[in-house]
Amino acid sequence: MPPVGPRRKKRKTTKAAPIESEDDGIDKSELPQDRIASEVVTFQPGFPSLAPELFLEILSYFGTVSDDYILANPEYLPSECRERIDLLRALSQTCRSLRSQFFGIAWERFAPCICSESDGKVWWKVLGDSMEKQCKGLVKSPHLLPLVRTVTVTLTRYSVHRILAALVSCLESLPNLHTLQVLHAHAQMTSALGQAFKNVSLPSIRTVILPSCAHNIIKCCPEVRDVTCNEHHGSQLIGSLVKGGCNKVERFAGISPRITMVKRLAKLTPSLHTIVVQTRTAYCIEDLVHIKSLRTIEIRHKPDNPVTLENERIEPHVEAAKTVLKGSKVEGVKVVRVRLHEFRHLSDGRAYWHETKVEAVEV
Repeated sequence: MPPVGPRRKKRKTTKAAPIESEDDGIDKSELPQDRIASEVVTFQPGFPSLAPELFLEILSYFGTVSDDYILANPEYLPSECRERIDLLRALSQTCRSLRSQFFGIAWERFAPCICSESDGKVWWKVLGDSMEKQCKGLVKSPHLLPLVRTVTVTLTRYSVHRILAALVSCLESLPNLHTLQVLHAHAQMTSALGQAFKNVSLPSIRTVILPSCAHNIIKCCPEVRDVTCNEHHGSQLIGSLVKGGCNKVERFAGISPRITMVKRLAKLTPSLHTIVVQTRTAYCIEDLVHIKSLRTIEIRHKPDNPVTLENERIEPHVEAAKTVLKGSKVEGVKVVRVRLHEFRHLSDGRAYWHETKVEAVEV
């Protein structure tokens, strides 16, 4: 029988503490955002450890809602505009590390105006039902309400009173909403909008983009600073600003008002410093001499071919803008800015203008 060697000493073993999984059975989307932000987040190696700037650079290559699309005044936006939002929301559900980085960004924009190509034939019904459902769902999610900064919508006459009621309720519940963008509004729903937004106040809004027929909305924004008209000449918007006492406007874009409206605007908004017009409506530039607070006049030019400031078509408007700014009582640098655009198409073939170059001349 072979000799038995010395017995080995038993090593003391310690019970490993159970490892908590990323999903501990609690749906974080149901928790208040301040509780989510207060949790200690341990950044793990690998994909979640990439710098936020790198993530944002990658995300910039995915489709999203752009101002160029909104200024084109289409009835709805194609599904490609939802790519970045969908990706951000997917990333925010991957782990705690990515959630802490992207959950807030994913909900900054609320845009129930995106319609897939397969729904294009009945887009007005699809968007109407979708907007009502999304607005009511957002109101029932109090942890999301403080995150929303921008709302982009399309307004149609489909079930108009029911859907507008849901939209108004949603807008009133967003404490940090600062931008309202109306992509498109039916020309014959002015009265319906006036009724739906009667006695409504949205004091947090600072920027508004909307067509002239939706002018009743702007009366509800007493603190608005930046107004853009994306359809027609914008005179109705000026009238609604006067009626609503919105006297803090600093920038007005997309307008070609008559001289009477220019004078009303000059009296209403003493802090108005920037006016943006298009080349085809630049004949109104000379009338802007009545606004003595101007510091900048922008001309949006949409040419068939690339042009420069010396182009015969633009040069007279630039000179007229210089003359207006020289009469301004504002001290300091004054600028005439020309924004050049080119013709592009959405994935479904609809056209829009994309800004390609900006040229400025100091006065």
